[in-house]
Amino acid sequence: MILFKVKRETGRPLLSVASLRLKKDMEELASKRYLAGYTNVNISIPYIDDIYICVPVVFHVKSDCDSPYSNANFNTIIKVSSNYPFKPPEMFVLNKVYHPNVDLDTGAVHMRALQEHEWKPVLTLNSIIFAFETLLNEPDVDLVPCNPINTDMIHVYITDYEKFYERVRWTMNGGVFLEKYVFEYNYGEFKNRRRIRNENCMSTKRHRYYGDGKGMSAEIELKYN
Repeated sequence: MILFKVKRETGRPLLSVASLRLKKDMEELASKRYLAGYTNVNISIPYIDDIYICVPVVFHVKSDCDSPYSNANFNTIIKVSSNYPFKPPEMFVLNKVYHPNVDLDTGAVHMRALQEHEWKPVLTLNSIIFAFETLLNEPDVDLVPCNPINTDMIHVYITDYEKFYERVRWTMNGGVFLEKYVFEYNYGEFKNRRRIRNENCMSTKRHRYYGDGKGMSAEIELKYN
């Protein structure tokens, strides 16, 4: 069970509908998850940031995967608004990565599952995570951010895959790209974090998160039956 307790400032909407739906999504992830087979996925406990419920998800591309991103980490946040599930969440990659569908300036993920005209309320966090796993293995050439660097990425991906592969591996080693973008070393397993698991136990885990002086707090309770 996941409970959110939010102290609301004047004019700030409660996320009741979204949090109830997110509760079901997290329960689904705890019991079964769609698997693309390319990555190991670590899903951390959600927290509230301003008017969003944020779900941290780390994707670690398997080392034996036939991909230029082999052994890389994608540290992401899925941001759920009060309009969820009637509007799609937003997704951002927090670490700098060289991927055609991840805006190099903002980290915003551009994929079909998150487009308003493609989104359906029956889709869940499970669907989004699966779609992103698939995107890591096969970039969407028709859905690239309006960023000239990303436009160049997809052009290189289509016309000179070997060059694209080399660029990905070079940025994963860390360094400055185009005298502007700083990439950190991006190899190896992700650090241990709390995972959402399906296990039979009578205990309840509670975690409290507090805002930075904005008058908001959240209590999240995970209970496995």
